[in-house]
Amino acid sequence: MGQTFTKLRGSLITRPLQRYNIESRTEKLLAENEPVRAPKFQSDKELLEALRRERPEIAEAAVKQDPVLLSRLEKVYVTSEDPDTYDVDNNRKLSVNPDRPMPGKFVRSQTKPGFTEASQLVTMRTGFASLSTLQTLMERYAKNPSAETAQTLAAQYK
Repeated sequence: MGQTFTKLRGSLITRPLQRYNIESRTEKLLAENEPVRAPKFQSDKELLEALRRERPEIAEAAVKQDPVLLSRLEKVYVTSEDPDTYDVDNNRKLSVNPDRPMPGKFVRSQTKPGFTEASQLVTMRTGFASLSTLQTLMERYAKNPSAETAQTLAAQYK
């Protein structure tokens, strides 16, 4: 009884309340331009305030851009050269070790559900097909739709 009540409460009461006015709440959150910063510790606030009072030039330097530094950064150009011992072709190839081959792209073999004896006992009625048979039919049709028409496949799997 309790489990049924919990499911009903979730589907009839809780979820509709959670989904109420979701579009406008989302737009309101996205419309905020400035993200909310995490609160600072009281000791950190006091330290920053003391630094601003005692040494205002440091606070101004942190905010102000230095044109000399920016001009130097614009002139920096980094080039990369490979060492002489670096072989591009060798490093692009994957090393192949026959004792430890890399896993390849394998297709799993088709397994029949249940025990082998039980699957042999079950016979399909006329006009019905199992899922594995339908999958085989679809694969054959996808490979060669001109030769494997619906009529030829239906005639084979009656």
